[in-house]
Formats: sequence, structure tokens, C-alpha cells
Amino acid sequence: IRMSMVEMLQDLGHVVHEAESGKLALDELGKTTFDLMITDYAMPRMTGIQAAREIPASARATAPTSCTAMPRR
Repeated sequence: IRMSMVEMLQDLGHVVHEAESGKLALDELGKTTFDLMITDYAMPRMTGIQAAREIPASARATAPTSCTAMPRR
């Protein structure tokens, strides 16, 4: 899902930064300003919700959004 979303957003002209975990995403937020943060709920070691709660005060302009792909039943 992440690769598809990255490709779609890039095709629409957006600059995209990827992080493989919530911890890496938070590290990136400490270095760069982002308009939007899209996270997967089921990331390794830290859920997207946990990562959103940990966004530093200096990055509060970032709008966190969480999504998860679930298998069809």
C-alpha cells in the first residue's frame, strides 16, 4: 500500500518522504516541515496513532492522518 500511495502522490506532483516505522517518521519530523503525515495504523514498534500523539510541538502544523489496509473477508 505504501508504495502505491507514494507513487500516486508523486504522480500528482507532491514531494513524498517515506519512513518505514513511526520512530523514523518522528525523526524526520524533527528535521523537516511537512504539510501532511499519512501513517499506517499497524506500523512496526509504534502504531500510526502513537506516532501522531508523539508529534513534537514544533511540528504541530503537520496534519496527521492514519489509514490501514485490511484483507477482504
